[in-house]
Amino acid sequence: SRPHPKSRLGRILGTKAQQVKRGIAAQVHLCRLCGASPGSDFGLGLLACVCIWLDRLKIKEAEMLQVACSKRSLLPAREVCLHGYGARNYRSNKVEDPVELSCMALAQGKQRWLIFTIDCIGMDRLDCAQAYKKIAQACDVGFPNILICCSHTHFAPAAENIGVTVPGGEMELGIYRGDQEFLDSLLQNMQEAAEEALASLRNASVEYVVIPLPAVAFNRRTINKSDKLVSTNYTYPKNPDEYHFQNWDDNMSVWRFRHEDETLAILTRFSCHPVTGG
Repeated sequence: SRPHPKSRLGRILGTKAQQVKRGIAAQVHLCRLCGASPGSDFGLGLLACVCIWLDRLKIKEAEMLQVACSKRSLLPAREVCLHGYGARNYRSNKVEDPVELSCMALAQGKQRWLIFTIDCIGMDRLDCAQAYKKIAQACDVGFPNILICCSHTHFAPAAENIGVTVPGGEMELGIYRGDQEFLDSLLQNMQEAAEEALASLRNASVEYVVIPLPAVAFNRRTINKSDKLVSTNYTYPKNPDEYHFQNWDDNMSVWRFRHEDETLAILTRFSCHPVTGG
């Protein structure tokens, strides 16, 4: 029968990919634990049992989960409009934090997926369609096997249209088209990151944990207890007892992808509207 992964035999044989490579080593180790010679009848019989068990698993390297990551900087070398606040009526000309794109490639058998995390407030569906087409032509991976997740940071260049609603700055009131130069660079970096990640795939195991974070954020759509009307609290109210707070997902999900003892990637998910900074 198949050993439990935490049993002594399970620890010796390791992951499925390693099992095929470690049959002989496992037999020698088990013989030492039992005080028997690997060349004895007992040792040869044990080797036969291990080989039969491995043969029944019928594990192929191509069926293992494979993972790789790549990263690109999205910082432009010029003044740009940051996206996120209508009160911004000027262009930004200095850098305080990295603005990056990350790509995780996953493969199993003939299936391949790409997960992008991008430091920008969002991408229009038409721009996403451009990305799907560009990456599919270069990498033979397209929608729906491409997932794009924007961090919704308010401190990155604008890939979408932006609005200026406060007068008095260098930019007049109105709607401004998205930064096409930044968008073109973003799409090119997505393609290059995908190519790099897909070319670096390695066998991996995955671990998963859910971590409660009850005091990090709150649902700012609150209901007044006095009149039952909805109000918006952009910061946590000083008088919280006067409001009913709506539900929100306070769990952070974490996936860790490992190749033997090396961490290849960590993927996290947390429901939050990240509007604070500085």
